[in-house]
Amino acid sequence: MDDCKTLKEYSLFVAKVRKCIKEEKNSIKAAITRAVDECISENILRAFLLENKEEVIEMGVLGYNAEKHMQVMQDESFDEGVKVGMDKMDELYSWLIANNRVFDIQKATSDTKYKQKLLDEFGELSK
Repeated sequence: MDDCKTLKEYSLFVAKVRKCIKEEKNSIKAAITRAVDECISENILRAFLLENKEEVIEMGVLGYNAEKHMQVMQDESFDEGVKVGMDKMDELYSWLIANNRVFDIQKATSDTKYKQKLLDEFGELSK
């Protein structure tokens, strides 16, 4: 990276943006603006940032918001998947208890393959 000044400066800019976002939690725009201003004063991508300052800030905010939105969506999907899995296990355990198969529950807690076998069996019976 030392051979390419622009690439090196860009990596410094990205690191500074990340640092400023961590420090400036209330306003992403303020954090990115601060990072741009610091880079300009430290001669990091100076000419480019001076010429494109507002666009860089706006694109940074949009990019951050899109990334944050995707993370929220991923987290919500994960949480929903966990809930569905837990509900399915509750149904399975209720069915096993109703059929006097408590031993199967005990075995399933320590044997992943056996648990899957029980889920498959329950799934076939639930159809």
